[in-house]
Amino acid sequence: MRHILLIAVLLLAGGVYAQEVEVFVSRYIPGNYLADNNHRVQFFNPGTRPVSLEGYLMVTRDYSVRLPAAARIGPRSVFTIAKEQAPGVNLILSDVPDFLIRFRLREDEGNYLVLIDRQGNIQEAMYYSPVPNVPFLPERDTLITYAREKLPYYVPPENRQVWSYISVGDGPTRTFVKQGGEWKLSRGNIKPSTDYRSLNVRYFDGIVTLRWTTAFEQNCRFHHLERSEDQEVFAPVARIASQGDSREFQSYEYYEKNVEEDKTYYYRLRSEDIFGNSVFSKIRGLKTEEGQEEFSLEVISGPNITGGALNVRFTSRYAQRVRLKLFDEQMREVAILFNDYVFAGIPNLLKVDRPLVAGRYLILAYTETERFGKQVEVR
Repeated sequence: MRHILLIAVLLLAGGVYAQEVEVFVSRYIPGNYLADNNHRVQFFNPGTRPVSLEGYLMVTRDYSVRLPAAARIGPRSVFTIAKEQAPGVNLILSDVPDFLIRFRLREDEGNYLVLIDRQGNIQEAMYYSPVPNVPFLPERDTLITYAREKLPYYVPPENRQVWSYISVGDGPTRTFVKQGGEWKLSRGNIKPSTDYRSLNVRYFDGIVTLRWTTAFEQNCRFHHLERSEDQEVFAPVARIASQGDSREFQSYEYYEKNVEEDKTYYYRLRSEDIFGNSVFSKIRGLKTEEGQEEFSLEVISGPNITGGALNVRFTSRYAQRVRLKLFDEQMREVAILFNDYVFAGIPNLLKVDRPLVAGRYLILAYTETERFGKQVEVR
């Protein structure tokens, strides 16, 4: 009996030791989960015993997944997770029952990876974006498992010490590696095939005109034009051949005739290089209505304002970046009222409570193609 008890204690100690071995995420390729199979998450076990990640919760901006029993890492081994089967992949996300795609509806550049253990403690947290302060954090969500179990989780704001931050932009070909406990952008990345600097969409006389420019092109074969009605599922519209390698700006134009009236469409571009990798443009939307003004700007409380407060409403027919500036009577810039991206056909209400001295003012709205003005008088 004493021997059996001793063996049980040793086995228990060995199991605890195995779970305390430091397993860490050693490689992360965000990819574009809905569009390609570039996404990878690689774990490394530096210890001498196998370790199981069963029950751990892994969350990115694109999905959440509770890792299954198959997520077992051998000693001094790597374990790779991907969207679909590929060489060197140990676990396919689409085969895991406790898996949920999280469609991101915002275009904020960047992504993150969070690993949460069975007790709800964060074991790994890294995010990347052009700037350290991002609007997609914090987040709350719930993963509903195959057995209808609800697993709520909380992703903390970016100013918490748990995060590792890397200052880069979004892109499916980026590879991040963890070296010496720090996240770094791998120098062995495949260079992007292009950079979409603009995508303008306009509707007139039953036809959508799309124009775009590329900052450069290298090994780019095609530009795929894709369309959606919900910003989630995109269908191919056309495949346009590249104009060839260039370090200069190159312009393209395409006319889409297969559209219905009084509907909202969303367009994006996807490049295809000789290696099969892709770069995506930002999404642009529009509403197919004839006779509608491209941009409307109004002071909803009337042309004469009292008390120095401005209430401005503006609507864009197209999804685009809009900047609103306020000028005084001598055309001196008083303030930048708005500078952001707006969606197609959605009214935007701007309330400015800052005090203004009495006099005449001019509000100028700059869109991607034109300029619109509205005069107001403050009493």
